[in-house]
Amino acid sequence: MVEPRVSRVDEPLRPLVRLPFASEVELQLLLAEHPGLIPGASDTAATCREFPTDSGPVDVVVVGGDGTVTIVETKLASNGEIRREIVAQVLDYAAQLAQLSSADFIARWVSRGASPLPADVVRPLADRLSAGRFRLVLAVDEVHPLLYDIVSFWNERLTLELSLVVAEYRRYLEDDLTFVVPTIYGERLQRVPDRAAITRAPTKSWTTDELTTWIAEHDPGASAATVEFIAGSRELGARWTGGSGGTPAGHFTLVTSVVPEAAPIYLYTYPVSGVKAELNFIDWTKKLIDEPSAIAAVNELLDELEVIAEIAPYIAKIRQSEWTSRPGVPLRDLSLKSVSETLRALRRFVDHRQ
Repeated sequence: MVEPRVSRVDEPLRPLVRLPFASEVELQLLLAEHPGLIPGASDTAATCREFPTDSGPVDVVVVGGDGTVTIVETKLASNGEIRREIVAQVLDYAAQLAQLSSADFIARWVSRGASPLPADVVRPLADRLSAGRFRLVLAVDEVHPLLYDIVSFWNERLTLELSLVVAEYRRYLEDDLTFVVPTIYGERLQRVPDRAAITRAPTKSWTTDELTTWIAEHDPGASAATVEFIAGSRELGARWTGGSGGTPAGHFTLVTSVVPEAAPIYLYTYPVSGVKAELNFIDWTKKLIDEPSAIAAVNELLDELEVIAEIAPYIAKIRQSEWTSRPGVPLRDLSLKSVSETLRALRRFVDHRQ
């Protein structure tokens, strides 16, 4: 990179004096206090430092006014992890955030003393969390050529749900003024579009065959559970509706006298975390709000699902959130027995309520 020059009027140009960051924490603080320096974020975006996840704290998480989530990992050139490891780390954080409900996310956000998020951000935030739609930013003080090659490689292969960029920050000193010069690499390769842009784009609807093929290649540990769930859902008479995102997705719609045209389980695939079954009872709540007997019937279904040990923690999240949480269950973590028990519970619900 050519170093910037400065001059006073009628004086020759001279190089600015480089002012290195003393630590990664110093770079974190700069970005958290001035989010407009982060690609895709504005100065009014909310930030949280050291956001807690099961894989460790994220250096900086940024939430925009439209619910856009940016995950920032900072590394200095002096850190030996600045190349391969930083990419793996930020992808791991993305996988962790994709498993959080909006309630879980906000609780962790507040636990770090970050400013509360506006109420109108919660719903779009929930959509982005459940879809794993994030902007990933590797913030460094100097870009290594290998890091740029790695980012270029990943951007050519990531879906519309993710974008990965490198942001290089160089700081300079001139008299009593400090200058920060950001340079962005990789943004031209991939951007995270908003939901409306995705909806308007000409897309196809994914089939269950395409879903199982993708899983066999990208998440083979989940193949058996997925095939079992698809076959069992068809036996229930459920109707498949394919999604239209960058990777295979869709849901089965159950038709009962209690909850007409409801889809409690969605299947989503993610480049990092594989296939997840999202348990979504939000539509049921809306349709049954004035029908106490129907609400009781669905609670009976939840009671049956909660008996299944591998499913129980996710049902607890749904109930704690008053049905607004939409937890994603990694299918690779479910035994065939748990899948069969889930299908039997749905069968009893459908048969009993027809």
